Amino acid sequence: MTRLVKTFLKYVKISSPSHHEAALSRVIKKDLTALGVKTKVDKAGNLIGYLPGKGVPLLLNAHMDTVQPCQRIRPVVRGDVIQTDGTSVLGADDKAGIAEIIEAITLLKERGVKHPPLEIIFTTSEETFSEGAAALDFSQIHAPVAYVIDGGGVGELDYHSAYLADIRVNIRGKAAHSGVDPEKGISAIKIAATAIHHMKLGRIDQTTTANIGIITGGSIRNSIPAEVFLHGEARSFSKRKIEDQIEHMSKTLQDACETYGGLLELCSNVAVDGYKLKKSDLLLKHVMSVMTDLNIVPNLVACVGSTDANTFIKHGIKAVNIGTGGCNLHTVDEYIKISDLAKNVELLYTLVHD
Repeated sequence: MTRLVKTFLKYVKISSPSHHEAALSRVIKKDLTALGVKTKVDKAGNLIGYLPGKGVPLLLNAHMDTVQPCQRIRPVVRGDVIQTDGTSVLGADDKAGIAEIIEAITLLKERGVKHPPLEIIFTTSEETFSEGAAALDFSQIHAPVAYVIDGGGVGELDYHSAYLADIRVNIRGKAAHSGVDPEKGISAIKIAATAIHHMKLGRIDQTTTANIGIITGGSIRNSIPAEVFLHGEARSFSKRKIEDQIEHMSKTLQDACETYGGLLELCSNVAVDGYKLKKSDLLLKHVMSVMTDLNIVPNLVACVGSTDANTFIKHGIKAVNIGTGGCNLHTVDEYIKISDLAKNVELLYTLVHD
């Protein structure tokens, strides 16, 4: 447990926001090499490892990036709890997953137990629509099954994951002096406000949500704003409903631009495909059985977020996402219990050599 905590703390102290994971990758690469794992880094920065074994290959996955704020992370250990000093995220999402995989492999090596060939993939940019996983060369991955270690509490298993759409908008109006000749201008902010006013946002129904999360625009107080940028999203467990929501949001933007004479540039797509595993799925049942044997209570979750499991499933790999044990993820109140880190290592170790 001491070694596990030391490894975890080492990783969380290295800042690794999405698209800037190289420093962390170099440290993990050294740790894998010391365990006899052959490694390489692909064009997207994904760290890929291979450990020989006997039987059918098995894929282990976690991601290296974290959300902001993640500069100068100062982890604090209080008894069984590791948390931050309140100025940053902790990064248990997903450095807990990485540390748990590393420790499980270490135990396999130390104890000399038999295990299948292990394909280990630590991805980049998972927090930005799993861009790292999407860039993998899947022809080089031979494992038919993947354990993805990411997300929430010990015992959590994602059996259902939502579709996630990315929506980026540029609205162009026309600049004019706001005091001298405002009539000559077309306010991009007014167009955006009108569109958002008529847009269904928040909780659309039991399976669908939508949001405009970023608005930037204008250049100076006394000029009619000529340009506005919007960045939003939609989520749904139904592909049809997420497509309907994208169409609705697009129409409100188009209508507002036509009303006031603005120009619209819209880029929207379903960035991550959802999935649903049957609760009777043999892989899920196996993981749940091992959890029960280890006195971990399984908790099947319908997740409105996404993980790299979504991408693996899309490419024909049977994947199950297992929670890391982290709590209050994506906030400065994030924490994880040391005992939960250890429980997940025991689970992984058992799953890999069972």
